[in-house]
Amino acid sequence: MESQIEKREALTIRMTPKLKKAVKMQAIVTENRDMSDLIEDAVLLYFNLKAPTVKL
Repeated sequence: MESQIEKREALTIRMTPKLKKAVKMQAIVTENRDMSDLIEDAVLLYFNLKAPTVKL
């Protein structure tokens, strides 16, 4: 059976480096949380990091 860490690593391979880093940072803080929560938090963190660079 795959561990949560292995699943997370497999998932983050397809992500951009900044999003991959965000997922890893969130994973350290939220080790016991559900994968879907972890992904949601990482995506929100990624877009919060990108927000200042977005021109409307």
